[in-house]
Amino acid sequence: GLSRILRALPMVPGIDFAGTVRSSASPDFQPGDKVVLTGWGVGESWSGGFAQRARVKGEWLVKLPEGLSSSQAMAIG
Repeated sequence: GLSRILRALPMVPGIDFAGTVRSSASPDFQPGDKVVLTGWGVGESWSGGFAQRARVKGEWLVKLPEGLSSSQAMAIG
């Protein structure tokens, strides 16, 4: 009950992630798009980036800039 990050249990931790869109209802993203997510309460109030798959709101995502790998994006944080 003293966690400063996780707001509810059970919860998948991880406050950010990078990955590939599998499907999307958002007109901003298509399957195959590389994306990054940081913040928005992910890993605190919503299950987070240590999950193998995540379903999140499209407005939380940012397209991964060209020339930047997912690993590089996560190293920047």
